[in-house]
Order: sequence, then structure tokens, then C-alpha cells
Amino acid sequence: MNPLVPIAAASRGQITARDLLGYVPAQVLGAFLGTLCANAMFAEPLLAWSTHVRTGLSHALSEVVATFGLLTVITGCWRQRSDMGALVVGAYVTAAIWFTASTAFANPG
Repeated sequence: MNPLVPIAAASRGQITARDLLGYVPAQVLGAFLGTLCANAMFAEPLLAWSTHVRTGLSHALSEVVATFGLLTVITGCWRQRSDMGALVVGAYVTAAIWFTASTAFANPG
């Protein structure tokens, strides 16, 4: 759900600019519906303001590092024509959450 992923795909000619414009609202809607679903599963209020502060240079740097790594992994899968892309990306995002200060704020999925 990181907007840089479909932008990278468009820059490589893998999706059209028109398709790219469809991804943005789909990602926003998916994130919104996913949040509602997760909150409902854990018996939390469906909508609530976050109380966790996500600011500061260290957090921003960790998001940049995590996003750079994600794009590197995806590009590697594209170049290798890997059918393991979904598994590799999922594993990378998990590792980025565990081993950086990133909370996958830009890659929540």
C-alpha cells in the first residue's frame, strides 16, 4: 500500500498512468476499510484518534530506509521475474518492522 510502489511500476512501464490514478483511491479505501475491520476484530472503537506519536528525524529516517529496502526488493523480484514476489515482500516488510524504528507506517500491509 506504499504509493511509491505503483509509481515505481509506472516508471518502468509496467502499469499505465491511468491505472496509477486508480491505485491511489483504491489504496486509501483499502487502508480505511482494513482499519475498520482490524478495530472490529479486536473490539475497539471503529474510529479513534491515534495516541502514539510518530514524529521526529529518527522515525522519518527509518521510514525512508524501510521504503528504500522495499523498493529494492521489489525491483530485484521484477528483474529476476520471481514468482516469489509476494512472499519476499511480506518477509521484507516484517523484517523492516522488527529491525528498524519503522512501524511500516508507509507500508502497512
